[in-house]
Amino acid sequence: MKTTLLFLLLRLYFTSAQSRATLIVSPSSSQFFEYNSVSLICDHSSSDEWTVWRYTSRTKLELSSCNSGWGNPTPSRCDIKAIKPLDSGMYWCESKYRDSSNMVNITVITDKGVILQSPAGLVTEGDNITLNCKEQNTNNLQAEFYRNNFSLSTKPEGNMTIHQVSKSNEGEYKCRMSENKSSPSWLLIEDGLDPAVLTVSPDSSQTFEYKILNLSCRHDRSSHGWRIARVTLDHKLSHCGVGWGTPSSSGCFIQTAKKTDSAVYWCESATRQRSNSVNFTVHHGNVTLQTPLRPLTEGDNVTLLCKTKTSHTLPCDFYKDGAHVKTEPAGHMTIHGVSTSDEGLYWCHIAGYGESPPSWLFVRGSNSSPSPSALTIILIRLPVVVAPFAICTVLALFSCRHTGNSLKSC
Repeated sequence: MKTTLLFLLLRLYFTSAQSRATLIVSPSSSQFFEYNSVSLICDHSSSDEWTVWRYTSRTKLELSSCNSGWGNPTPSRCDIKAIKPLDSGMYWCESKYRDSSNMVNITVITDKGVILQSPAGLVTEGDNITLNCKEQNTNNLQAEFYRNNFSLSTKPEGNMTIHQVSKSNEGEYKCRMSENKSSPSWLLIEDGLDPAVLTVSPDSSQTFEYKILNLSCRHDRSSHGWRIARVTLDHKLSHCGVGWGTPSSSGCFIQTAKKTDSAVYWCESATRQRSNSVNFTVHHGNVTLQTPLRPLTEGDNVTLLCKTKTSHTLPCDFYKDGAHVKTEPAGHMTIHGVSTSDEGLYWCHIAGYGESPPSWLFVRGSNSSPSPSALTIILIRLPVVVAPFAICTVLALFSCRHTGNSLKSC
């Protein structure tokens, strides 16, 4: 029993570790002058390619990926050669399986302003960090630094070092040179916790209108501090409780889902951690296709269910990537031992009722392997996972030997 539990735990641990990424900004800052060159790098532990995404809101909210009118993409990276104020926004990395990195809020100002250079990502407790206040085209170096709108100190050289940062140093920082103040920059401390996982009940990427919808930010320790956000088809960004949904202790509750609730959903924390995202469709038609929200792993079995509002056992046709797959007499199709070749865009059709919206079925390859840097991190953290089970096993063996029982009976 313990051996089986340990095996499952290790599999879950490695799968979780390989589905995470960190967005690295180079140079490491969240504020830039116009026309600076900026690189956004997705540091991850899998062989999958990650894409840099952003949403900007200078005029209207725009959700887009690198190379959609901005940035030059290379595998798991995006370079912006001459960044502009319209590039100000929230950036993150996302895989095709909709796993996500942390988010970084980037601010770009003209050459007449002041910027505060501070770490773009999460800071590890105990590190030393330096904040730099900069103003272009000036010989004045003296800068005053603020945290949560209270003055900290004035530095003649324009920089301030915080030694051995702790949670008490977390907050909103600004600086002032002459009469100009920088935009706020958040200093966020790494909490050591893995990101939450967004789950949806019912566990399907589609539902009919007026059904109940439960969204939860599932976390190893607590759901506290996580909130659910979404971007709808008309590009409106909002959080649960602001015009839709009722916040709950674990996430968000939608009493009667409507077509306008079709959106991309995710969880985010105060420290700008981001969960996986889920593309959820609320259909006002007569047919839906139930498929898993989360990616499958090669070898899994999966059942696709084609249903109407009153029945889920009618004969139907299944399609994948535009081609007919098969006709099923009872409304469901099971794929045994899925492989990456089963990945694709599926939908179904029921005669006399119509067809469902399309849904993606994602399959993770079993040959994904961690990168060298990520493997080092996994090997460092692995003893923390294994140690409790190893200790319990040793104690159990000692107890068996002491009582004279056989190992098999133990």
